[in-house]
Amino acid sequence: MEIDPGTARVLELEALLSLWKPRSELARSRASRSIHSPPLSPTKVAAEVERLKALDDLTAGRALAAIADPLASLPTLEKTRRRLASGEPLTDRHLFEVKELLFFGLQVIDEADGLDGLPAPEGDRAAALRSLMYHLHPEAVPTRRFSLADGLDEELAEARREMRAAKKHARRLRRALEEEVLEAIPGAFDVHGIFHPDRDTDEADLEAALQEKGLRREGDGFVLVDEELAAVTQEVDHLQRRVANEEARHRQRLTEDLTPRFPELERLLEELVAFDLRVSRVELRRHLDGCWAEQAIEAETEQAWLVLENARDPLLGDEAQPIDVSLQEPSTILLGPNMGGKSSLLKLVGRAQWCAQRALPVPADRCRYQPLTRVLYVGSDEFRDDDQRSGLSSFGREVTRLVEFWEEPGPQLWLLDEPARGTHPDEGTRLARGIIDDRRARGDRLLVATHFPDLATDRDGLLQIQGLTVDDEELRRALDAGHRQGKALQEILQGLMDYRVRDVPGGEVPRDATRVARALGLTIRK
Repeated sequence: MEIDPGTARVLELEALLSLWKPRSELARSRASRSIHSPPLSPTKVAAEVERLKALDDLTAGRALAAIADPLASLPTLEKTRRRLASGEPLTDRHLFEVKELLFFGLQVIDEADGLDGLPAPEGDRAAALRSLMYHLHPEAVPTRRFSLADGLDEELAEARREMRAAKKHARRLRRALEEEVLEAIPGAFDVHGIFHPDRDTDEADLEAALQEKGLRREGDGFVLVDEELAAVTQEVDHLQRRVANEEARHRQRLTEDLTPRFPELERLLEELVAFDLRVSRVELRRHLDGCWAEQAIEAETEQAWLVLENARDPLLGDEAQPIDVSLQEPSTILLGPNMGGKSSLLKLVGRAQWCAQRALPVPADRCRYQPLTRVLYVGSDEFRDDDQRSGLSSFGREVTRLVEFWEEPGPQLWLLDEPARGTHPDEGTRLARGIIDDRRARGDRLLVATHFPDLATDRDGLLQIQGLTVDDEELRRALDAGHRQGKALQEILQGLMDYRVRDVPGGEVPRDATRVARALGLTIRK
């Protein structure tokens, strides 16, 4: 199912997706982009939901905390991928990225124990990954760190041993020479081996002592001059170059070893990210106390195209009132008072259809749907901050939006929020009726919120928001009490509204707007 930015904004999909919390960087990025990612086919959605249900069942009552940190630590491999594409040897930073994938990926594999098709901990793939990690960084007990280990090659190990010995000899020799100088001349050596005599040292005594102890002026200090120290220092430099060459050779060798294995590493990463996305969707379903949607099969297309039981707005938390909806006819007219929740119901339906076709949990006890190609909201909320249509009237903006998607392939879901509200009621009714009939003929689905009671025909389903459930006197008392408590009018009315829907007998029109006006003290004498 596709969705445009305006509809996504009205349905608050970004806020909804913020409740979905994958651990790994790649999974979080894909989850955040899923609003406009390519839609899945109905077949793939059905297969994905079955996989999610199985994972949900298998992890019921099972703590998933043990896989949280390893998943959160997975690298993206992006830097290593670019480096290999450039044909350059991998650096320690890139090899560390590969080591992290292997180390944390194997932790997930061990904890998941074959869940969701991940490699079995004792299987051949896991054994090959462990072997590769050891080949990359030989360790008796694996850690997340990486270094070019001595165990990679005896020549590298020998060069490092000789270099460490030469450095140790150089440090001892330098320390002995420095101590001789400090015994003869008050002062100190800095971290760079530069000697700085005390300021009050006599200049004549200083010059004589400096020559005797083999010091040469350099800048504002003095450096040691000693043939043995110079020879040892030269040997250290030579060994450092030798070690650097050996390390470069081994980085090249590891790069050549990893290059043919890199597709397998990318495959592993994709499996781990997919697992992260599924586990976090299962956790989202539990957080929402939602359901996995049921997809209607072709033989059932004469039944309701969307059924929701106890559907809720998860962004409202505990304040959300559960709603039951069954949309049978291709077009359904929705009546209700101002502030009665018509727009909210449109959004609830659109959000449920979008979640269902993205294999995301639906915030409801049950959801059964027929697949559609697109969900479209058309109404005043969509045009907020829309600079492209800012010069048009509300009616003009509405028409241009209809035209924008008029010829798109269907069946589409149109959420029409008081269409043609900016026109004469008679003309608005005719125009809205024409829109509905045209879309029905194309095989689309429509949920139409309106104040035009004559818009409904016997071809449409007809629903009404139940609205205020108190009589006029109770309404007046509730408003008075609420104002004394400092509550806003909207808050008071929301507490009195029943947002559930019911079938409308005989096209009955709600009259709550007049009742609210009277309760607020508006007296109309004629």
